[in-house]
Amino acid sequence: VTADVARHVTQGAKTLTFRIDSPGGSIFAGQRWIRDMEDIKKANGLRVVCVVDGAAYSMAAVILESSLCDLRLATVRSTILFHNGSSGVRGTAEELRQASMFLEALNQAMALVVSSRLGMPIEEYRARIATADWMMALTEALALNVVDGVANPNEIAPPTHGI
Repeated sequence: VTADVARHVTQGAKTLTFRIDSPGGSIFAGQRWIRDMEDIKKANGLRVVCVVDGAAYSMAAVILESSLCDLRLATVRSTILFHNGSSGVRGTAEELRQASMFLEALNQAMALVVSSRLGMPIEEYRARIATADWMMALTEALALNVVDGVANPNEIAPPTHGI
C-alpha cells in the first residue's frame, strides 16, 4: 500500500477491512448487505477498506464501487467484472415484458452506483456492458478509477472477531 493510500486510511477512524473474492450473487441480497454494512459503519464510526484479492465479479464489483468502501484496493492477482443483471423468467408475454422492465430498472440502479463512483457518464458505462461482460485486471482498474490503489496480499489485515 502506498504512503498516500495509507494516510487516507488512518485519519483517526477505526478501520474495517473487507477482503473481496466473490463470483457475485443476488442483486437484492447485495443491496441489502450494502445497506446493512453502511448502517454498521455509521453506528460505529468506521472507515471501510475494501480489498479485492481474487475476484470481484457481478454484485461483488457493485459492492466494491458502493459508498460502503471508503478506499478500494486490489492485489495484482485480482480481476473485476461488471455486467448487466440477468434472470430466468417464465410466463406469459405480459409477465415477460414486466420482468424485462423490472430487470432494466435494477440494471439502471446498479449502473448509477458504478458509473458515479467511477466518475464515468452512465451512458458510457451502460455501453461498456451492453453486449458483453466487462472484465479487467489491476492495470485497467487503476486507470479507470475502479480501485484507488494496490494492496500487497501479505499486508491485508487478518480477520478479527467483533467490531
